[in-house]
Amino acid sequence: MVLAPASYVFWLVSSLLNLWGIRAAYVANGGAKGGGFVGRFRALGWVLGLRGLIFFVPLYLLLCVLAGMVMAFTGLLQAAGEKEFQAAARYALYVALLLYVAWYYWRLSINLRRLRAGE
Repeated sequence: MVLAPASYVFWLVSSLLNLWGIRAAYVANGGAKGGGFVGRFRALGWVLGLRGLIFFVPLYLLLCVLAGMVMAFTGLLQAAGEKEFQAAARYALYVALLLYVAWYYWRLSINLRRLRAGE
């Protein structure tokens, strides 16, 4: 399977976002002075991951429906065909996944900071 250039960009951005997010969570936990990072990361990450999926899976489906509607109303669906619709759905998935990862690490960092502060 040959990946499209957009796939390479997605994987690069996703990898950088994950590295940044893990570092941000580590710093929010107190860095080298913080304790129990892995345990806290796993415990909070599990809950945040499930909460995020409950929100972002419907968001992705909504983006796909909206992309289909835009393509249908503008006549692109008839003129372009199924490949363009699949590309639009793939880009909607990329956007939804990147938003999910950014939200996940943002919320994880906030919760780790609060846990460290004793709130």
